[in-house]
Order: sequence, then C-alpha cells, then structure tokens
Amino acid sequence: MNRGSIQRGLARSHFFRVSEGEERKYPGGQEDKFEIPDAEVRGARGSETYDQLDADGLLTPILCWPQ
Repeated sequence: MNRGSIQRGLARSHFFRVSEGEERKYPGGQEDKFEIPDAEVRGARGSETYDQLDADGLLTPILCWPQ
C-alpha cells in the first residue's frame, strides 16, 4: 500500500463488538430468558429484526473469510 492509496482511504478496517448477557433467577420465581419474543408481547419488533437469531434467541455465529 502506498501513500496515495492511504490518503484516498482505500484501506480496509474491521471491528468486533463483544456483548455479554446473563440469564438470572430472581426471588419470587421470576427469571430472565433469552428468546425471540412472541408477536403479542408489548414492545416486540417485526420478524425481520430477529432474522439473524437462532431459536434460543442468540445470534447465529457467522464467519466471513476473504476469498
């Protein structure tokens, strides 16, 4: 890569975002659960919002390697 291409912004950049979550149990029997919400749940978004989630509500791991 030469100086001209750097000045024009022709480099690639990658970033990774790490998220953490924890299902907890509370006194009184309430508990957190990762899942795709039913359509009748207040505040639920359209199904296209949840397309990349597995049935357990977690993101489907996708590995993209340059070819």
